[in-house]
Amino acid sequence: MFSDLLTIEAIGPSKVSPDSSQVIVSLDCARSVLRGADVYSPGILAVEDHGRPVKINDHVSVWVDVESKCTRGLRTLYTGEKELIAEGILRKSRQEIFGSNGSGVAVGVTSAKYLMPSFDGAISETGCFIPQNLPSIVAINALKSIVQLIFTLLTS
Repeated sequence: MFSDLLTIEAIGPSKVSPDSSQVIVSLDCARSVLRGADVYSPGILAVEDHGRPVKINDHVSVWVDVESKCTRGLRTLYTGEKELIAEGILRKSRQEIFGSNGSGVAVGVTSAKYLMPSFDGAISETGCFIPQNLPSIVAINALKSIVQLIFTLLTS
């Protein structure tokens, strides 16, 4: 389609096993996880412990809140519609995740429903590699064509 386009297809769906400790994430966070990212604190809506305190380095399952109705900071079982997307290792405590400085990787993803390489740290400072969605690529190429046409008209 475009001479400067590299596409990478996801492998999946793969089997992901639910765990008793669950982390509920937002739709935006889930999109990133399904593209190979870890779970960052701002994307977490709830950490469900089912009566057993969740600790750093515990194995957790990552669920997406499909309806966007989960209350941030929820401790109990979320009963809304959710879907299992990944499993991983908890890297931060509840206090670190939901505290005023909640940032950074909160769950290191070990297995996801769709396997994609993580591009974290792969973006070149020279701008040679910038991961994009197809609509963005189409828009940029259309704008590039318009700019070239305007430049041609102005210089002829």
